[in-house]
Amino acid sequence: GVRVGGLISMRVGNEWLDLDRQKLMVRLKGGRMIHIQIGAKTADALGRYVRVRSVHPSARGQTFLWIGDKGRLTESGAATVRS
Repeated sequence: GVRVGGLISMRVGNEWLDLDRQKLMVRLKGGRMIHIQIGAKTADALGRYVRVRSVHPSARGQTFLWIGDKGRLTESGAATVRS
C-alpha cells in the first residue's frame, strides 16, 4: 500500500493529479513514482478539495497538495486527521 509520507508529499499540478482519468501520482519509499487508479467519487471529492484549497490562506506559495492552517500537512498532522 501507499505510505502516509507518499500521500502527504503529493503536489498540486497535472503531473500529480489527473482527475479526468481518475489517477494520482504518488512517490513510494525510495523515490519511485507510481500511478494509482481512483474511483469517480474520490476524483470528485479531490476536485472539490483542490477548488477550496486554491482560496485557502495557507495555499499561497505552497505547492504541496495537503495543507492546513499552518501550511503543509505533516505525517504527525495526518495521524491526527486519521484518528
